[in-house]
Amino acid sequence: MSSEPPKPGAVPGWDQQPADQPAPTEPQAPAPGPEAPGSQSGAIPGWGAQPAPAQPAPAQPASPGWGAQPAPNPQQAPTADQPQAPVPAPPATPPPTTPPPGTGWGAAPPAASPGQPAGGWGGPPSGPQPMGGGAPPGAWNPQPAAPSSSNGCLRACLIVAVIGIVLLALIAIAFVFFVNRVAESVGVNSDGSIGTPCAIISDSDLSSALGSNASAIELSGFFDATIGLVLDKRVLPDAQDCWITSDGTSPVGRIARYEGSDAAEVFQQERQNAAPTSQGQGNGVSVESSGYFAGDVSGLGDEAFCTGLSPAIQAGVLVRQGSTLVYVSLSGPSDGSVPDMGTTADGVITAPSICATAQDVARKILH
Repeated sequence: MSSEPPKPGAVPGWDQQPADQPAPTEPQAPAPGPEAPGSQSGAIPGWGAQPAPAQPAPAQPASPGWGAQPAPNPQQAPTADQPQAPVPAPPATPPPTTPPPGTGWGAAPPAASPGQPAGGWGGPPSGPQPMGGGAPPGAWNPQPAAPSSSNGCLRACLIVAVIGIVLLALIAIAFVFFVNRVAESVGVNSDGSIGTPCAIISDSDLSSALGSNASAIELSGFFDATIGLVLDKRVLPDAQDCWITSDGTSPVGRIARYEGSDAAEVFQQERQNAAPTSQGQGNGVSVESSGYFAGDVSGLGDEAFCTGLSPAIQAGVLVRQGSTLVYVSLSGPSDGSVPDMGTTADGVITAPSICATAQDVARKILH
């Protein structure tokens, strides 16, 4: 059985010799084709992108099958029955394994075109990746909404409310303290009445002398700072005193009492204070005062005199009995009628009826 050399280009198969390998040539650049949207030529395939087709490796001779003749060994000389196979050409230079610049791993990716995310469509984002599974930079990562300013407003409102409550508490404490001081000054009795009863005269004696329901309250503290401003304090201003209140029919007035061994000297000093005065100012100018002496009174105590009307329209009597001085000043008759009035030689306006009623009150005190 004669064997024939294999035909060129035949694929080695069963009972066939492998064909001679053609000399490899330089790989040709693939023809430019349509590019995917947003991609650039030479870009490294991104995440999910299909890799570029690899260059085909040179075909290796297939192993002979069962019963196939082994490939001729060029080192072995052909026998007489076997013709010499052609010697294959030496292989060409293998293709470079280094990818073109800018296309290998580790190379900087090309600049993205407008509208294309960094790293290409579907490719990994550029830059270092965050640890812990976070979203890569450049990906859509909505930020949490900023905390609302309502918390700050609520906190401010709470602070203002607390300050307001503290101020109200302080005002309430101050008001209670003021009321207590006023109550102590005025004197609130167990029956609800105000003021400390007068120690100079009882309400019954006062009502009997005035002919109407009246009472006397100690003139001190709050009452002295208020009602005392409109009462007649021309006589015995620093002595113990009370103010007269009524049901609207009795006159309002003041009662003062002084006790001491010098009562006679004090009486004379008060009479001198009530007399008219004239004080020179120089250059023939003098200041004159008519005073408030309205005449002596007989039959009452050791000595006494009436006082004329004050700027507050009040008049009265000053009486000394032993070491006790009593001054009673009233605003008018108990029946509310207009008092009779007169004028002294010095110009003092007198009110004889008011002085007579004041004498009745002084007798009740001195009895």
